[in-house]
Amino acid sequence: MKHFIYLFSVMLVLVSCSKDVFHAPTDQKSFSMTNQVAVNVNTTTDSTRCVLYTEYPYNEHGNVIANPVLIGYTPIETTVTIPTAVKTLYIEVNGILKTYQRGDITINGSVLPAQTKAVTDDGITTIDDGLYTYVRNIYPNGIQNIADDKMGVCTDLKINTDNTKVRISFILAGGGYPSKLYYYTYTDGDTTAPTEEELHLIFDNNKNVGEESTSPIPLGSTKDLGTFNKGTKIGFALQETFAEVGKYKYTTPIYNTVDANSAGKTLGVIRSISFLGERYHTLGMEDSFQWADWDYDDFICLIETDPKDAAAPENTLPAPPFEVGRKIIQGVWMFEDNYPSEGDYDFNDAVVMYYIEELDKASTATVYLRVAATGATFANRFGINDQWLIQDGSLTGFKNVYAGFEKEDTPILTFTLPISATSTYVPMLDNTLWTFDKYTYNKYNPNFPYVLDVPEAKFPSTDFKWCLEKIRIDAAYPKYKSWVENGCGEVDSDWYKYPDLSKVYDR
Repeated sequence: MKHFIYLFSVMLVLVSCSKDVFHAPTDQKSFSMTNQVAVNVNTTTDSTRCVLYTEYPYNEHGNVIANPVLIGYTPIETTVTIPTAVKTLYIEVNGILKTYQRGDITINGSVLPAQTKAVTDDGITTIDDGLYTYVRNIYPNGIQNIADDKMGVCTDLKINTDNTKVRISFILAGGGYPSKLYYYTYTDGDTTAPTEEELHLIFDNNKNVGEESTSPIPLGSTKDLGTFNKGTKIGFALQETFAEVGKYKYTTPIYNTVDANSAGKTLGVIRSISFLGERYHTLGMEDSFQWADWDYDDFICLIETDPKDAAAPENTLPAPPFEVGRKIIQGVWMFEDNYPSEGDYDFNDAVVMYYIEELDKASTATVYLRVAATGATFANRFGINDQWLIQDGSLTGFKNVYAGFEKEDTPILTFTLPISATSTYVPMLDNTLWTFDKYTYNKYNPNFPYVLDVPEAKFPSTDFKWCLEKIRIDAAYPKYKSWVENGCGEVDSDWYKYPDLSKVYDR
């Protein structure tokens, strides 16, 4: 009987210990590759759209290509997770890009571009913060502005009253290229694009290539287009004067025939708005055929008529709904699954890409996962914050860890989790005997954890390359050793960007 009691006691201890996590002593290296940064934006107008990036967000054509870490509307008071290796932050406020050194960001005051208002020959329209914000929210940068099935709809301005005066005011040139804006007139039934003699120059945005948020045209610069009679239609054309010289982008869809990507689609949209009792029409243009991103914020203007209700867009296209504010946390979790044994430090036993969205005012976060690779004999399961998400047996076998094998595509998995107060998401693995997480201490070698959390921001693809089977992380990434020996701080904090390509999975 005593033998049975002793055996039962041993079994109870083993069972209870098998799921315990041996966490690091307080003086142990953190192996963290991120920092928390405070973001506080208060503008004179609420609902000013702000987007924060950890890398320059545009390509050479002015299209947004980076994943943001924050999308919000003022007032904003929050913290975000930023890679330690990032030295420069980019925040777009109402479509105007601002650059900051990594650290807490505080912005207060006006949201208008840093341009001097100047009276032109034809006068100036006062553009205050509220009106500017209103218009920018109609044409949010980087978001498709018109549904695919509405791309062929014409919104040209149609004059409904004789002797109607029309004038136009400059708001913003958000494109990456210098450009010129023209207007033209036509009537129902005209199917031929205007000749150059029929195009009338309005504004010349002769800026330097790549200057996303600056323009030589003063904000509010106004031009009178003239007086028009009932039945006249007014369209607009944008000529980008750097890459597609001589090619005009028309608001009239049937005139756009130069490039297959844009054939029969409108390259400009006109919408009517009412602001503080005043009626305006807004104009948003695309500046490229081949590289159009359809956000229509490459050239934005206000149009006014006298009488106020003497004209309207031929057709009405609704503005896109406000994008819900959110925080984004993303990266790659890599596991060494031999806990509590030492392991081989290749950190490819489970390679899990993650993208986590916390929407404003939501109680749960949406978690997107892709298991990019497995190099395991254990029937592992995976979880976050003590909730198991990928069950036993799903993270086993050898997938995408040998150079000579064809790459296997893996699906994106979607889950929901409660949002923690600190936006902390702790990955954990269970190898059927033991559970461990990214804070688990390695008693064999303090220079390695059991989980590495690489802040890589390209989900659902990745630029990061994990180790081939049986290749140690410090051999595949020579700068890893320096980073660890210097306390896992600033020195070589970007070690994960410099692999030895002969020792990583590169397919």
